[in-house]
Amino acid sequence: LANGVDIDSSSEIEILTAQELALKREQNRQLLTLAKPEMETLVEQIAHTRNVVILTDDEGVILHSLGEQHLLKPEQRIALSAGSSWHENQRGTNAIGTALIEKSAMTVQGSQHFMVRNQSLSCSAVPIFGVENQLVATLDVTNDFNMPQQHTLALVKMSAQMIENRLFLSGCQSDIVLHFHARPEFIGTMWEGVAMFNSAGQLEAINRSGQFELNFYLDKPEA
Repeated sequence: LANGVDIDSSSEIEILTAQELALKREQNRQLLTLAKPEMETLVEQIAHTRNVVILTDDEGVILHSLGEQHLLKPEQRIALSAGSSWHENQRGTNAIGTALIEKSAMTVQGSQHFMVRNQSLSCSAVPIFGVENQLVATLDVTNDFNMPQQHTLALVKMSAQMIENRLFLSGCQSDIVLHFHARPEFIGTMWEGVAMFNSAGQLEAINRSGQFELNFYLDKPEA
């Protein structure tokens, strides 16, 4: 309401031009390169359902989407196409926009969406953070509200974690890399802590799983 979003608006949300979208994608080239393989795996995992896998930038603009768009209604396909924004100041409460604001995983179903036009959707979104704990993207799975999936959010969390790990490892170079976890069986998995040190033994970077394991944060995201 404070953003002036009309709950009953039926007008189309503005979508970026091809040139604007190309610029957004270029600005997020590394993110897209590292995220696409995980998005393809996620699509395979949920291939039996009517889902669309979506990657947005840190402003909620869809950069890339995969899945069964042809099974959605025409207005849903437009809303979930690349270049469309799901920021709260344009859509009100929704999984992508609200996950960006809250900086936490979010499921928004049916009438929990602020805008009536989006209440036919069920969405699960997870924020993705960069090397310096900065918010860089969201990964989302959206489907028709009449066909909700029980384990969608858990699958999205796992894929988002894999993307985040890829970003961390590709964004850091160091002399010494330490892989650790309180439970040895988790070393070598997506949940392991990874700390990077220079030749003098000084800590240069540590992933968010490692920060959680050690109970400290270099730049703790707001709750």
